Amino acid sequence: MNAVTVQYGLGKGRDCIQLQAHLKHKGLSMSGVARTLGVHHSLVQATVAGTRNNRKVLAYLIKKGVQPHALFPMAWKEPDAYAPAIDKLVRELADLGVQLTGLPQRRRAA
Repeated sequence: MNAVTVQYGLGKGRDCIQLQAHLKHKGLSMSGVARTLGVHHSLVQATVAGTRNNRKVLAYLIKKGVQPHALFPMAWKEPDAYAPAIDKLVRELADLGVQLTGLPQRRRAA
């Protein structure tokens, strides 16, 4: 039986091929990112694939120049539906020293 990976949350729709190409362009590998962060390589792979959203890995990728739009596609596709997750993500990444700017904000009712 083949396992099916399911993307969820803000990582849903994440293009792992594009992210892998970005890492390669920067001279990085997923195993190298894992070694740098002191985490298991499968955690980095799952985060790049969108099946996990490890904040430490996401913060590192942003610091290496990966655009938030590539990491959090659902923040742009459905900002109202994911507003609580966006708010939480912004707070958690700020705790890791990464300021996310340009993420869609929840629309306020008039």
